Amino acid sequence: MTGLASIFRVMLYTALLFAVIYGLPRLSEWWGTRDDASAASAYSTALHTLPALSDDQRRRLLLAAEKALRDPEAAADVSDDFDAMPHRAYVVLWRDGRRLSSSWARTDNLQQTVVRAAAQAASQLPELAGEPLVQVQVMGRDFRLADGGYRHGRHGLNFKKTREANYYASYAIETNFREQKLLDRLAQRLESVDSGEAPMQRFYYAVDHFGRGADGELVNYYMGSTPALGAAIDGDEYTSMVAMAREWLVSNVADSGQFRYLYYPSRDEWPAKRNNVIRQLMASRTLAELSRKDPSLRELHGRNLAYALREWYREEEGRGFILYRDKAKLGALAMALRTLVYSPFYEEHEEQARALVSGILSLQQPDGGFRAWYREPDYPFNEERLLTFYSGEALLALAEYAAHTGDQAVLAATEKSQAYYLTRYVEQIDQHYYPAYVPWHVQSLNALYQLTEKREYLEAAMTLTDRLLEMQDTGAAEPYYRGRFFNPATPQYGSPHASSDAVYTEGLAHALEMAQGMGDVARVKRYSAALALALRNLDNLQYRGPRMYFSRCIPCVEGAFRIHTSDNKVRVDSTQHALDAFLKIDALIVNNQFSLP
Repeated sequence: MTGLASIFRVMLYTALLFAVIYGLPRLSEWWGTRDDASAASAYSTALHTLPALSDDQRRRLLLAAEKALRDPEAAADVSDDFDAMPHRAYVVLWRDGRRLSSSWARTDNLQQTVVRAAAQAASQLPELAGEPLVQVQVMGRDFRLADGGYRHGRHGLNFKKTREANYYASYAIETNFREQKLLDRLAQRLESVDSGEAPMQRFYYAVDHFGRGADGELVNYYMGSTPALGAAIDGDEYTSMVAMAREWLVSNVADSGQFRYLYYPSRDEWPAKRNNVIRQLMASRTLAELSRKDPSLRELHGRNLAYALREWYREEEGRGFILYRDKAKLGALAMALRTLVYSPFYEEHEEQARALVSGILSLQQPDGGFRAWYREPDYPFNEERLLTFYSGEALLALAEYAAHTGDQAVLAATEKSQAYYLTRYVEQIDQHYYPAYVPWHVQSLNALYQLTEKREYLEAAMTLTDRLLEMQDTGAAEPYYRGRFFNPATPQYGSPHASSDAVYTEGLAHALEMAQGMGDVARVKRYSAALALALRNLDNLQYRGPRMYFSRCIPCVEGAFRIHTSDNKVRVDSTQHALDAFLKIDALIVNNQFSLP
């Protein structure tokens, strides 16, 4: 027995040591009563699968909810059309982008359920002044969260112990909570009213979300928006999208002359400390080009340019650079130069442009590669990663300057660096590929081709674009994602983002022009189809009409592009990049190189 006791003690000490090092799991996890216990939800049967409601039925449910806000008895005459629909339903009340209240209910008749939920939502308010905007979310069948089918913003959440707590699906979009934060908050909410020992069961469910728009008409929502799922974008939609994006950008210059950078609809806030000088200057370049085409914008452009030069432009020993927070990035120098080249006031700033060229070329290495910083930061950085962005930006800026001035020495220096990156990013694409460099280098290659007519530039752009299109989403798994440039199999290439989607769209438009120049019929067809998909994706991300229901500041979002389908923030470069793409696409349309139905 002594030997057995010794063995037992060794095992016990080993287990305790393991617990100290790796953490002690809860006893409930050892005994199988952990979260997501195997017990099914009361709403997990096929009977609770979402009903296939007609638009007429949705309108009648909305009308019943609206009546119930004032007088629940007036809406009590329910239709037997909604019998045998024992579904839960949320009613959410909105006014001026603010959620007033929300509540859910369940009966054996869906109309009665909506009436009850509406009355409960109204009862939460001290008074019901005016006519709130009513939205309904019919809740479908519960599935276990652990099964892995949950999609943030597309599905609602139902957590249950002896009581239960819910978040309707679009709550994730409206609040802009990340997935884990949303899950944690709902668990905490349930624990606050049910702290007993019962295991927590976690479920998700699909919804049918609908409401009224500002015009009183029915609006069917999907993930807190109204995306066109499957339909190709047409010419009228494109024209409207471009006009709204342009209006947002030109309206978004603050009194100081700087662009407002980042807006949080869920907070109604422009955080003052959030800013990025490269993105500011990219927007300045876009405004410069717009003002060159539209003289009415020149005063605005001049004010924006004056701010940028006053606040950030510096010179030393004939070299111009952009100093921001004690750092000077190659990319910032490039964007400042591009802004001056496109400005209708170029002649007034010719010497500054030449100084910026000198600043950029001072970062050129003997082999043609660039350094990422004119003035380095005091923290570690990954120069190779930074140059996937900055190298193409610098090459494009130099090529555009050479085209504008005819400076052959700058053209030769540009070609030297482009040759270095052709080796690194094209010939050695398998070793060094990163999609962020593709649109910038495609544009620089196109600019250099226009100057030199060297076919190698066309062929390199095709190689880069072919690789980029491997990550464009065709919408097979989720129609809302159709056209975006993101593949979950390659997360190292970044998260979905409207800014990335837009700059990839711009690069694709340049590649289409180059494929036309090569007479490559197969690529022209492929790139044209990909460009149409990319435009539909951007169109789906643009704020307009009923998509703005949760924004308290309509001018802050209208015409801008949300960061992605489940991130409602607005950042200036998303709209700026989209406009840059549209400017190129407009030229293709005028030249009969691209068309939309």
